[in-house]
Amino acid sequence: MNDSNKESYIGFPPPLLGEQPIRLPVLLSGDGFFAIEKPYGIGSSAHPWWKNAPDMQNAIAVQAEAKKRELDVLGISEVKTVYPLEPEVNGIIIFTTNNDSASLWNNAFGSNQLEFTFQFISRNNETSNGSNDIVCDLPLVQHRENPVMVVSHHYGKKAFTHFRRLKTWRNYSLWEATTQHFRIHQVRAHANECAISVVGDSMYRGSQPILLSSLKKKYRGDKETERPMHDYPLIELLKIRDLRPDTGSMDVTLNPSRKFASVLKKLAEFNG
Repeated sequence: MNDSNKESYIGFPPPLLGEQPIRLPVLLSGDGFFAIEKPYGIGSSAHPWWKNAPDMQNAIAVQAEAKKRELDVLGISEVKTVYPLEPEVNGIIIFTTNNDSASLWNNAFGSNQLEFTFQFISRNNETSNGSNDIVCDLPLVQHRENPVMVVSHHYGKKAFTHFRRLKTWRNYSLWEATTQHFRIHQVRAHANECAISVVGDSMYRGSQPILLSSLKKKYRGDKETERPMHDYPLIELLKIRDLRPDTGSMDVTLNPSRKFASVLKKLAEFNG
C-alpha cells in the first residue's frame, strides 16, 4: 500500500453528482483500493434510505466505463464501497477496484478491523455537560418503517461508540466519536441515546442549525432572511485506521470540510 497519489483528483461533471462540477481529492490509493472524500448531500452508493441523493459509486463507475484518463491512471475500472455513509455526513469513503480486494476489505470491515473516527459539534445541555468521556454499546436495528436506527436488545446488532469531548465553548462542544463496530447512522443514533445533541441533526432529535446572529452580539444582517451557517448535521468522518497486522496500521485522514472549519472558527471567535 502507498500514498503516492495524494495529489490525484477525480472530477465529476454535471449531472453525475449534482448541477455543478465537483473535483475531489484522492486521499490514498493502493493495491485494489482507493479512498476519496465524499461531500455532504451525496450518498456513498445506492441505498433505499437516500433514493434522491447523487450516488458516488455509480458516478465513478460511469466514468470508469467511459475510460476517463484520471481513473485509468489510478487503475480504476470497477468500484464497490466497503461501507455505507449517508448523505448527511461528509467524510472518507473507501472503494475497492477488483473482487479480490473487495473480499479482503469487506472481511476487515465485518471483522471490526477498521477503526472509524468522526468529529461533530453538539449543543451543550445539562446531561452532556456532565462528562467528557462516554461509551455507548446499545445494539441497533433499522426501524421497520422510517429511515432511522433504533435501539433493540432483541433484534439489534452489536454497536460500540466511544465519545470524547475535545473542546467546549459557551453553548457548544466539539466531540470525537470512535468505533470499530460501525453501523449506518450509528454515531448519530448513539449520540442521541447519550443525550448529546448533534447540531442540525433533526432526524435524531439534534439541536437547531447554528445562525450567525445567535453567536454574534452585534449582528447587522437581516434576521428575517438569515440562513443557517450550514445545511447538514455538523458531523464528519475524518479518519480510518486499518488495524490488520499485515497492512502496517495504515491510516486514511481527511481535514474538516470548509463549512465545518468555518463553523469552528466562528464558535471560537464569538462563543468562547
